[in-house]
Amino acid sequence: MQYKWIISATVLLLLFLPPFAGATDPGGNLIGRWYTKDNGAIFEFYRKGNDFCGRLEPLKRPHIIDSLNPVDSLKSRKLAGATTIWGLRFNPDKNQWENGYVYNPSDGRTYRCTCRLIDKGKRLRFRGYIGVSMLGQSQVWRRVEEK
Repeated sequence: MQYKWIISATVLLLLFLPPFAGATDPGGNLIGRWYTKDNGAIFEFYRKGNDFCGRLEPLKRPHIIDSLNPVDSLKSRKLAGATTIWGLRFNPDKNQWENGYVYNPSDGRTYRCTCRLIDKGKRLRFRGYIGVSMLGQSQVWRRVEEK
């Protein structure tokens, strides 16, 4: 009788344990808010399907509009809350997010991008580039400490 109870408990444990045991999602560590290098803006990263995207929250000029956008219908949109980073996918082999795009409202152009967590997830190395990663520029952003 006692063996049946042990077997039943073990089966139940095995049925419910796996979803929680593997619940850590290293790709999800990007989710959150990040100050840009000059603290002029915050990017809020979120997941959309398998991709990671980032919404812009301008701090120094919160009412700025997208006047340099090459699409005429978007030239009057407010940049606050606009998704300007999209398509990032986590690559566990390289421990980074890659194959994304970033729209730069300062010049109206779209670039490729990658990013990687550094300093135990407290900082983010964000790289925008044209064509190949070697033709780009990196910035280090820091995570916003939520209270």
